[in-house]
Amino acid sequence: MFSLISIVILVIVLIAFNIPKLPVFLYFISFLLFSIALDGNEFGLWDYMYVHNVAINTLNVYFYWFSFLVSFLIFCFFLRTNGRNNFTLDIYSRGVNLVLLRNIARSFAAVAIIATILNVYRVGDMQLIFISPRVWEKTFGRYVILNYLYFLHLCAIPLFICYFKHPLITSLKFNKKILDVILFFLCVIVSFFHGIKFTVLHAFVFAGFSFYIFSDFKFNKYIYILACTFLSFILSFFIFIRGGGGGGLLGYITSASVNSIYLININEFYNVGKFSSFFPFFEPDFIFKIVDRLSGEFQSKGVGDSSGFFLNDKFNLFSGLTILSFTGPVGFVFWSMLLSILIKKMYNLNSLSRCFLLLHLLNTCLMLFTAWEFYKLKLLYVLIVGHFVSFYVMRSGKNINI
Repeated sequence: MFSLISIVILVIVLIAFNIPKLPVFLYFISFLLFSIALDGNEFGLWDYMYVHNVAINTLNVYFYWFSFLVSFLIFCFFLRTNGRNNFTLDIYSRGVNLVLLRNIARSFAAVAIIATILNVYRVGDMQLIFISPRVWEKTFGRYVILNYLYFLHLCAIPLFICYFKHPLITSLKFNKKILDVILFFLCVIVSFFHGIKFTVLHAFVFAGFSFYIFSDFKFNKYIYILACTFLSFILSFFIFIRGGGGGGLLGYITSASVNSIYLININEFYNVGKFSSFFPFFEPDFIFKIVDRLSGEFQSKGVGDSSGFFLNDKFNLFSGLTILSFTGPVGFVFWSMLLSILIKKMYNLNSLSRCFLLLHLLNTCLMLFTAWEFYKLKLLYVLIVGHFVSFYVMRSGKNINI
């Protein structure tokens, strides 16, 4: 019932408002999955998740769903526009130093590839990525500096696409772009070696959203190819490594909402989320986390007693709805409004820096169903690097010939 209501509301919103479709659909994914979690709970679809505890649909849970509905409507309301002219891509007309852009993208790609090779060499046994992915993940990402050099592949991907989609470059023959095309594909491929599904997802998301942005906010064949490739990967992962196939994938993407239902069950209505998720910069733990990253050596906790496994030992993530429900669902509604305002402002793209920020915001919307990635250190790092690249590439003069 809740899923059907959600879909009907989406249709009404798309008819009633003139809004950019992509951010609406990205945000709607989280709303729909929370609705599916409620419906599935009514029919006992998630009983296999209830190993240690049980999540129950209660009046508070229904009220949180209603708050999610309100937040979705507010998100769409503030995103609405009077016409297509509100969304403009002015980067190329303002001037981009194409040689500098290409060279920076190549440098980032080369550094990321070298860092990948060094990390793979350190791990040693390639079989670990299949038979013991947790051990692979912890060993591959052990050294912080090397790990963040590896993350430069996320910076290189949008830069390459910005370069490819420039009118001067699209007119070049393929043999003049082949090195950059190879490096771009290698940046996507190295994401598979981190041993974390989110790292692979980020590479494909940044590539897909970059094609969307630099194609003047239009979908093209490259986006569909990336989507099909990632879907094939994730299905293969759930068939051959994690197990469960399509059903396992459905359980994985809904588990965060199911965990959030349990979180609402065991907490006071107004005390579900944490201040540290809402404004982490004022929390000592956030500073300690940064210091820990800068210490030179870091190992992720992996599965453990403190990893947040409440219902079972497989799923420990939560919907953005409860992560941001500081002072109750009002906090989540506030952030939904703020995200909408920021996205609408970033759609007026007059610098490469804004493109990186729009990528960050769109990714945040997409991942709301299972995380709150607005403050994710890896992505903030990419955002900061992208800002400095934009400063030099757009400051250094008008377009110049390749």
